[in-house]
Amino acid sequence: MSVIMKLFIFQIVFICFAAMNIQAAITTQQSVLTILDSKATTDQDELTTFLVELNERESGLELSLQFELKDEEIQTIPDALVEPGGNFSLYLDGINIHRQFYSGTMVATSHVLPFSIIPDGMHTLHCELRTSTGTLLDQKISFILTTSPTIEVEMTKDGSGLFDPMVGLGFIDKESEVAGHLEVHVDERPLAIVPIAQTVNNKKFLLSELLKKKLPIASLPQGSHLLRLLAQGSNGSKTIRYLQFTVNATPELEVIRDEDGQLKEIKAFFVKSSEGFSGALNIYYRQSVILSKRSQEKQLSVNREDIISALKEHNYLVPDEQISFVISVNSANGVEEWQEVIFR
Repeated sequence: MSVIMKLFIFQIVFICFAAMNIQAAITTQQSVLTILDSKATTDQDELTTFLVELNERESGLELSLQFELKDEEIQTIPDALVEPGGNFSLYLDGINIHRQFYSGTMVATSHVLPFSIIPDGMHTLHCELRTSTGTLLDQKISFILTTSPTIEVEMTKDGSGLFDPMVGLGFIDKESEVAGHLEVHVDERPLAIVPIAQTVNNKKFLLSELLKKKLPIASLPQGSHLLRLLAQGSNGSKTIRYLQFTVNATPELEVIRDEDGQLKEIKAFFVKSSEGFSGALNIYYRQSVILSKRSQEKQLSVNREDIISALKEHNYLVPDEQISFVISVNSANGVEEWQEVIFR
């Protein structure tokens, strides 16, 4: 048995063993490579070995090449002092992507095509080898590559009831520092484009953690909205996921009194805005605003002393009898709540 055949048999055994271990470790991973056709385009009867195979690996597609000349073919070389050799080239869809020279009468090698250089779809890989005798050998492999990223979403709500889903992104590229990108749109308006590093690839994070900011829920109008997640791999493959969510950013008002019924404090609660003010509180007396207060936080308060100071500032006497104030609270998305509050 020739040395090249021993190497070939060893490689096959090693690949089978490795494949079993990969399957045990990654039970949910699906194959991204589909071989459509593999055929030689020249007569290879004069060769003891010419084998070309394409296999899926974690880092890309691996082309394995096995080649050996017959002894009688070697004797036809004119200059016995010059070691025989040749070269082989790889073409992807007609474009040369690799060229390598070899010496001797045999080749046992492999070359990995990273996923980042192969877009999804149907392709043809052409392996062309020139022997030391000048014979040109080639083999074409037609295949389909499907490397669309995966998007897993788990609906969650934080303590304030905000929409912030848990998102898991899976990209096929395990070699590049940036595995892919995530584009986020809200109601078809772009919100952010973020690179997904390998430390994030195939792991789950809150969407706000990936974006490094909260979704602008507080500024969205009341009602249903649509979140669009687009994951794009380094080779251009894309996956899109839509999520519908509801915004209810209605502000709330709480009036606090003491045991005698006297007004102590007025509190307003809002959905916290990621940018700008979360909401405002206005106090009307005799149809005029005597006190206005805004907050960037999700809560603000006005106490009894604030109201008395506002009355004096607007040249109103502090009444001995009970009077009515009108309170309005306004959230960042324009929703208003109005309420009468008795002051005594």
